[in-house]
Amino acid sequence: MASDSSIPRALVDKAQAIAVFPGVLKAAFIVGGREGKGVISRRTEAGWSAPAFFSLSGGSFGAQIGADKTDYVLPIMSNT
Repeated sequence: MASDSSIPRALVDKAQAIAVFPGVLKAAFIVGGREGKGVISRRTEAGWSAPAFFSLSGGSFGAQIGADKTDYVLPIMSNT
């Protein structure tokens, strides 16, 4: 079992790409939103590619209230 502060090495070794989005902010009071910025790097034959910069955003509507700040590290396992 892995702790919340590490990614199992086996996942990193198999990943075709890694996406990192630190400090994604979600907040809601009836209407909600999410916003964050991060990078994605792809595995190549020569190592890892230069990072590509991305933004996350989204919205929601419904019975909700609160705020949260989360760090996402997403191993991408497939090329397609």
